[in-house]
Amino acid sequence: MGSFIFEDSSLENVKQIIPKINIGTKDLFIKHFEINTFTDNGINFIPSEAYLIREEKLIFRGIHFQDHKPQKRILTVLSGEAYITVVNLNRQSSQLGKHQTFHLEEKEPKLIYVPEWFGVATISLQNNTTISVMNSGSYYAQYSAGIRYNDATLNIPWPLQNFQISEKDRHLMSLEEYLHSQ
Repeated sequence: MGSFIFEDSSLENVKQIIPKINIGTKDLFIKHFEINTFTDNGINFIPSEAYLIREEKLIFRGIHFQDHKPQKRILTVLSGEAYITVVNLNRQSSQLGKHQTFHLEEKEPKLIYVPEWFGVATISLQNNTTISVMNSGSYYAQYSAGIRYNDATLNIPWPLQNFQISEKDRHLMSLEEYLHSQ
């Protein structure tokens, strides 16, 4: 079985991780998480909840985060493929507003580690794309927040434009509104 490979991204503390993979003649084994290995590689992450998101092609979700009680996340695509965009929303960071988009697909398993104070957006690229998410900390509806996908300050060059977006996500706050909220 191969070893985990931890790759730095252009965003501070965001990592792309190649999981442990063992390909047999009739099976496939993928280990997505091993607490000691992650800790040894600078990722202090204890999952407290996990869920799956299944989407049809060209569904956009995000840019979501939890304000006041931020969560760390690990995301991977179990089936299909998706773009995962991570946005630094840490008011104390020199990289505030910086973002990076990752292409994840079932055929080439990878994980994205997202630290606290980062927002996440997803765009599914195939029908029945399934994204697995593990979070540290609990979900609190009252702290659920998001930044509009077309925020002028962020000016994110989405890899494609013809996605479907929910009414809720169309009316999320701007980065400026977020920065002036407490």
